[in-house]
Amino acid sequence: MFRSSHTARAALRVVATLTLATLAACADQLPQTHGGTGAQRSVTDPFDPNTPPDSTGQAGCSYSGVPAFIEINTSNLTDLTVTKPSPTTVRATVKDAAFCPDVNDVSKVQWSVASSPTDAATFSVPAGSPSSVVTVIGARPGSAVLRASSGNASATFVVNIHAARIVITPATLAIGVGQAQTISYQAFDHTGAQMFPNSFENRAWIFSSDKTSVLTVDGSGILHGLANGIAHVTATMAAGSATATVTVGDPNGVESVTISPVNPTMPAESTLQLSAVVRKVGGAVITGRPITWTSSEPNLVFVDSNGLLTSNARYPGFLSTAVIRATVDGVVGSTTVTVQIGGGCNDCGV
Repeated sequence: MFRSSHTARAALRVVATLTLATLAACADQLPQTHGGTGAQRSVTDPFDPNTPPDSTGQAGCSYSGVPAFIEINTSNLTDLTVTKPSPTTVRATVKDAAFCPDVNDVSKVQWSVASSPTDAATFSVPAGSPSSVVTVIGARPGSAVLRASSGNASATFVVNIHAARIVITPATLAIGVGQAQTISYQAFDHTGAQMFPNSFENRAWIFSSDKTSVLTVDGSGILHGLANGIAHVTATMAAGSATATVTVGDPNGVESVTISPVNPTMPAESTLQLSAVVRKVGGAVITGRPITWTSSEPNLVFVDSNGLLTSNARYPGFLSTAVIRATVDGVVGSTTVTVQIGGGCNDCGV
């Protein structure tokens, strides 16, 4: 009885071992799911080692001929210059629903501009290359959305296109305070040809001033002089720009007045001497110009004609401030003086 039971268990172990081995051998012949998409394909066919691998499909599978997806490789593509062909090509990889790549370029690829204006770029297929490989040539500056499509599949990518050169004429100029003047600005392509006149779509140009207290510039490139000084105006289109230097007003006129010390604190019933540095256009210090000193709160802080402050004690027990101004030829410099007044007086005269 014992031997019969032992023999039966051994037979079962043999059968189980054969069954597991058979299942393992057959597992390689079962279709496998790719990428969790539900699409299945056989991977039992031998792979071609000469087929380049791709990011989502596995090399060597058989392309069905029906485009479902497109991947675009733009890893080496840089910003474009108008009329200058891109230094590197762009490749589109067409894949079917099982993510098998069209390595033999069975499906033709069409290239187009998906954004407005639709003539922002053109495409050129290099000699001997399939339609999936193109060289991009920028035609208009800006940011363009480009599309590759094949059948119902498509993909897009963005490229920046800029002029080869932006020029402001003249590079240095002068205007008076209160005057307006239009600058001349041009854009040139890779061949050196002027791309369009001043009137071309001002929305494509961006103008700026680095010192808006001296000079402003509107969206049409018109300069407005506000005060003596030197400012730089920049005209930008896409990634290209140029800068001009503008002198506003009298070159020997006062540009700035700076008071020192800056924002001082002084005790009540004390004095403090202020000084003012006057600079002309360009930053050079000038002397001998009359300075007019004023205080916003003369009852708290009085300033004489030489910039000497005298603080009073009208408001005991808290901090009080006054703005002191020094004016030279209409140009104003200012500083804020804080008067520290102690409390506890019995008769403050209020």
